[in-house]
Amino acid sequence: MITSFDSTIPIDLIGMVYYGKGFHCKNIGTIFTFIYPANMLQPFKRILGASLFLWYFGCHPNTYCLAQSRVTVDFTTKRSIDGYTFLDRNAYFNMHHGIPDTEFTDKEREFLYKELRIGNGGRSFSGVGGLGHQLTQLPTDAMMRESGKSSLEKVKDGIKSDGQLIVTEHPRMVFNAEVPLDSLAAFATRYFKYYYGVSRPLPQFYEPMNEPFVHAREFGKDPLAIIEKMSNYHAILGQMLHQHVPNLKVVGYSSAWPEYDLHDFEIWNTRMKKFMDIAGAEMDYLSIHLYDGVNLAGEVAKRSGSNSEAILDLIESYSYIKWNKVKPMLISEFGITGKGWSDVYKEERLPLTINSMHNLVMGFMERPEVIKLSIPFITGKSKWRLSAGNTIPYQWCISRPSKTDPSGWEFTALTQFYDFWKNVEGERVAITSSDPDLATQAFIKDKKAFIIIKNLEQEDSRVNLSSITGPMQVKSIVQKSWSINPDSSILYTVGKIESIPDYLDLPSEGAVLFEIEHKAKASSVTRNILSEKKFYAREYIKPIIEGNPLTFNIASDDTTSNLAEIRLSIARQLGRSLQPYVEVNGVSQVVPDDWAGYDQASRHGYFGTLIIPVKGTGIKKNNTVTVRFDDADGGRVSSVVLKAVKIKKQ
Repeated sequence: MITSFDSTIPIDLIGMVYYGKGFHCKNIGTIFTFIYPANMLQPFKRILGASLFLWYFGCHPNTYCLAQSRVTVDFTTKRSIDGYTFLDRNAYFNMHHGIPDTEFTDKEREFLYKELRIGNGGRSFSGVGGLGHQLTQLPTDAMMRESGKSSLEKVKDGIKSDGQLIVTEHPRMVFNAEVPLDSLAAFATRYFKYYYGVSRPLPQFYEPMNEPFVHAREFGKDPLAIIEKMSNYHAILGQMLHQHVPNLKVVGYSSAWPEYDLHDFEIWNTRMKKFMDIAGAEMDYLSIHLYDGVNLAGEVAKRSGSNSEAILDLIESYSYIKWNKVKPMLISEFGITGKGWSDVYKEERLPLTINSMHNLVMGFMERPEVIKLSIPFITGKSKWRLSAGNTIPYQWCISRPSKTDPSGWEFTALTQFYDFWKNVEGERVAITSSDPDLATQAFIKDKKAFIIIKNLEQEDSRVNLSSITGPMQVKSIVQKSWSINPDSSILYTVGKIESIPDYLDLPSEGAVLFEIEHKAKASSVTRNILSEKKFYAREYIKPIIEGNPLTFNIASDDTTSNLAEIRLSIARQLGRSLQPYVEVNGVSQVVPDDWAGYDQASRHGYFGTLIIPVKGTGIKKNNTVTVRFDDADGGRVSSVVLKAVKIKKQ
C-alpha cells in the first residue's frame, strides 16, 4: 500500500518494478524494469512516493525482489553523507609503514605513490619507546630537554612529512604497572615536546599503545585491573599532551579484539566501554582494528559485512549517549589474520587479504563523517623480519625478497588492492542495491565516473544493473573484475567494454569496477542532491525477553526527509529468530531476512546489523522505535540508528 508521496521531488528517471505480493526472497519471482522519462511522469505522481522508496531501498517492502539482484546508479543525483560528498582517497588507501619511508628505491616509490596512488596515511612503531630507557629509571625533564635538543641538531636537511602518520608503541616499551602513571605519561609527553621541532615535524596522531588490552596479562595477574590502569594512563597522558603538545592528536585504544557481544557483552563492558568511560573524553579519536579471522580449520569468521557494521554502530551509539555527539574514529589496522599467519608466509593467503580489504573499505566509505583515517594492514618490505639466512617474508608485506634474484626485491599480489582502486575519485552519487550482500559505491568528476559493486556473499550473484547517466555522453568504459578462483588463485582482469552492461554475473566474493570516461562537467550532470544523516537512540544493549516490547527513543532534527531506514543491531544465539516485530512511530515495518555478508555460522552467535526501510516518510522530531521478539528469551538489541534521507534539487 502506498502511504505517502512528495510530488516536488525532482527525479528525471524513475525505475519502476512490479511483482506479486510478498517480500525479499532470493531466487523467487521475475524482475521487470521500466524507465520513464521526466515528461511522462505526470500520470504517475500519485505513486511517486512508492517509486522513490523502491529506487532508494532497491525494492518495495510488500513486493518480491530478486530473481536476480538489482543495482541502480543515478549520476544525476549527488550523494551527501552528513555533508561529505567528495571521496577522500587519503582516508582509505594507505599503507602500514612509516612516513617518510626510507626502504624503497626511487623507482619503487614512483610505482607505489604515482602509479598505484597509495595515500599519505601511515602508521609506525616510532614513539618514545625507541629511546630505550628503563621505565623504572626515567630521565628528568632537564635531561630530556637537552637530549631532544641534541637530537634535533643532528637532523641536517630536515625531515619532510606531509602525511597522516599514526605513531604507536609496543605496550611493554611505555607501560609498567609498578611505575606511577603520571611519571610514565610525563615521559611520553616530554618526548613529543622536546624531540620534535622544525627539522622533525610532529606526527599527526599518537596512539599510546598498540592493542594494549590483549597484552594485559603480561603486566599482572588481574587483567581487568590492568585494563583499568592502562585506561587511566591514556586519560592522564591525553591531558598532558593536550596541555603541552596541543598540535598532536591523541588516539586510543586500538582495540584488537572487538568481540563485543561475547559473554552477553562482557567484552564490551570491560574493554571499549570501560576505556570510553575512563579515557574517552581525553581522546581526539577512538581507534579500533577490524580483521576477518581464519581458524586452524581454515574457516573464516568475518568482521566484514553486518558484524563490523554492528560493532561500529555500537561505538557510535554509546559515544552519542555519553557525549551527545559521535567522537570520530581511526581504523588503525584492517584486513585479515589467522593463527600462525605471522610465522609462515603463504601466497594463497594473499587473495583472502585483498578480499577482506575490499569488503571492509566499502563499509568504511559509508561513514566519512566518523572514520577519518583507515590503514590497510599492508606493510612495506618489513626488513625487520629478515636476518642472515632468513628470506621468509612477512605475510602482509607489499614487497618481498625476489624468488629469482638473491639480491633483488619483487612486489607481491597485495598491490592489486591499490591497483583496483587507483583511479577512483570524485563526488559521491546515488547508488542502491536490492541485496544487502552487494556493497556499492559510485562517484563522478569532470569527464570521469565510477561504479563499484562488491559481492560480500560466498555465492555467485546475477546482477541487474540500471544506470541513469543524464547528459554525460559516455565515450569509453574500462571494466575491472576481481575474484578468487576455486584453486585459491586470483582472477584479475582489466579491459575495455562498449557500454555498461544491463546484467552481470558477479562471482562469489567478487568485485567489479566500471571506469567511465565521458564528455561532461560533473556540475552539469548532477542536478539533484540526496542527503543522508544518522540519528541515534538514547537506549542501547537492551535484553531480549520473549514477547516483551523494547522501546528506543530517537530525536531527529530532520522532519522533512523523503525516506528513512532503521539500522537495527542484534546479538542472538545461532538458530534464534533475527526477524522481530518492529514499529516506527506506531507503524509496523517489514524486517528483511537477509543482511550484509555471510551467515555468521562460524561465530559463537550472530551479531550484526539489519537494514529496515521505513514505510512512508513519517519521521518526527521525537521518534519511537519498538522491537519485539516472540520466539524466545535471549540476546540483546545492541543499538538502533535512524538514517533520514532527503532528495531535492541542487
